[in-house]
Amino acid sequence: MRSSKNVEAYSREGAKRGLEGSSGSLKVFLKLPRSEAEILRAAIAPEAKDMPSRRAVVKLKVDEDGLTVEIDARDLVALRAALNSFLRFIDAALNAVRAVSEKAY
Repeated sequence: MRSSKNVEAYSREGAKRGLEGSSGSLKVFLKLPRSEAEILRAAIAPEAKDMPSRRAVVKLKVDEDGLTVEIDARDLVALRAALNSFLRFIDAALNAVRAVSEKAY
């Protein structure tokens, strides 16, 4: 006769519930010329305003030295997801800006 073993499996939703109360925040500073920082902010601001998940809030700030991205999230899964998304948005936008700038000269 086969013995039955208890197996626990958690979906991603289950994992999120296990992290309740584990909110997080971070700041990423990108040292860039002000002109590039302003272009990046304009390019990714719509993404920050219309996030698909309401579990994270993203703030963008330009100063003389570059761009600051601040992410506040209700849980660590949302923090990681927002960070990954915004780093990809920034990378794509910055590559496009620099490619256009090189062809202009």
